[in-house]
Amino acid sequence: MTRFADLHASRTAYEIQGSGSAILLVHGAEANRESFSALSLALSSQTAVPLCVVSYDQRECGDTVSDGGPHGIPDLASDGVELMARLGFERFAVMGTSLGGRIAQALAIAFPERVEALCLVNTWPLDRMLAQLNPAGVDRLRRLREGLPATALELAAMFYTPAHAARHPALARRFAQPKSGSRRGALALEVHALAPARIRAPTLCIAGEEDQVVPIAVMRALADRIGHAAFEAVPGVGHSMAVQAPDALAALIAHFLSRQHAGARSPDATDSSRNS
Repeated sequence: MTRFADLHASRTAYEIQGSGSAILLVHGAEANRESFSALSLALSSQTAVPLCVVSYDQRECGDTVSDGGPHGIPDLASDGVELMARLGFERFAVMGTSLGGRIAQALAIAFPERVEALCLVNTWPLDRMLAQLNPAGVDRLRRLREGLPATALELAAMFYTPAHAARHPALARRFAQPKSGSRRGALALEVHALAPARIRAPTLCIAGEEDQVVPIAVMRALADRIGHAAFEAVPGVGHSMAVQAPDALAALIAHFLSRQHAGARSPDATDSSRNS
């Protein structure tokens, strides 16, 4: 069920599933909370650790109505914290994918006392442009976007996999109708002097082995730069993992969070291990 929270710069649409420890899901540039429908269900239904799953629409996305003012990644990170505070969650886990993963990084760096654990999916560091890390892929994305609607199937294949896009023609139809007037693309180009090493929360980096937008090597390098991050790769999956493989993604996230919760309950657990 869609609910709304009045934040300082938006009337934000959100949904909650399940009960237990809270996790905030942060979507990518061209998505909204609907992209997490299957993942939210999978996370709230798994038994490894009880979870209260919060998904929401960022400014200029889905059913959220914003004030139209200028904003960047740090502002969107603050929105996420404000939403969770309004819902009564002082500490919570965060999962972000693609642009949402960069927002999640900014949130973890700016609000370390709020983030219990961090899951980053098919994303790249805040202090680098994706065009630097994957120039061929970014150039191909540009050319495919310029060729729409004729190139919609190829564009869908870049975000999923060619086989998955061929099996789900509705994905190509969605890409064939790009939104106009949105500033979302500019957000993906932002660079901030926020090095991954500043992330203190326990972190899991998850990569789709067939991601053509953010190649697996980029995610491995991000995990290395964070330093304490665990790394997992999902075979046969592309960039939009939450849509293509929600059950596999939920299983990885739940296993990671269950280990964090077990460590927090251990008599040997220290404050630093919980990022308190």
